[in-house]
Amino acid sequence: MFIKFFIMLLMNEYDLTDSVTNAASNKSNKKYSQDMKNVNYEWVELPSKGQCYPINSILREGKIKVSYLTATDENIIISEKLINEKKVCDILLANKVLDVNASELCAGDKEAIILWLRKTGYGNIYKNQFTKTTIDLDKIKYKDFKLISDNDGNFNYYLPNGGKLRFRYLPYKEEEQLIERTIEELKNTEWREEDTYVNMYMKMTILLLRGMIVSVDNVEDIEKWLLGLNFDTVRRIQRYITHNSPGLSLETTEGTVLDDSVFYNITIN
Repeated sequence: MFIKFFIMLLMNEYDLTDSVTNAASNKSNKKYSQDMKNVNYEWVELPSKGQCYPINSILREGKIKVSYLTATDENIIISEKLINEKKVCDILLANKVLDVNASELCAGDKEAIILWLRKTGYGNIYKNQFTKTTIDLDKIKYKDFKLISDNDGNFNYYLPNGGKLRFRYLPYKEEEQLIERTIEELKNTEWREEDTYVNMYMKMTILLLRGMIVSVDNVEDIEKWLLGLNFDTVRRIQRYITHNSPGLSLETTEGTVLDDSVFYNITIN
């Protein structure tokens, strides 16, 4: 999340609206009424291994059914309106992910499904129109995710004093909304000349962490507790969550961002 935050802050391109969620939800409702006998799908393994979800969730199995792109989906992929509004992947996910609401997926699992849809729909060779490089998508691998969650899909982090912090990796829609709120709050902050990088880093990190931390031993007000921590402790918590997050290995993506852009300027084979 923290890497994505910096990318989106620099690009200044977040424009989230309820209509995205509503559109995807409406598509999902239509999808569930389909005759499943006529849908071709594969089981797609999730980078999270299902650990980011409650024990009673279908996603806890660590794999989900995803149907193949068809010629009908090209109407979504080439839609100027959806491209401009950055809704292509939201709608595709809502249509293609079966048996579960795609908005429940954590960001790393969402990217893995987009990768699968792109490869099975158009092949493994991707020409990045921004970097002008050609990438073999088959070489993109999952991170080695090792964390084990509790029955609620939450993870433990042990503090220097022996206390326990519980956190969760957010569903991707919640994560996008948290990043949007954080950007807005940072923009509205009146920074002083004496404010340093450390001040800005602490402010940004605490805003993001407060949305991911579920509980801390003997702490009632998590935000107040975070504000009382020193820089090194906050940085260690952030790095632990970021380093251990499920998703695609940055070493193998070659800078490829798994979003709407991977579907630009291509047609269904």
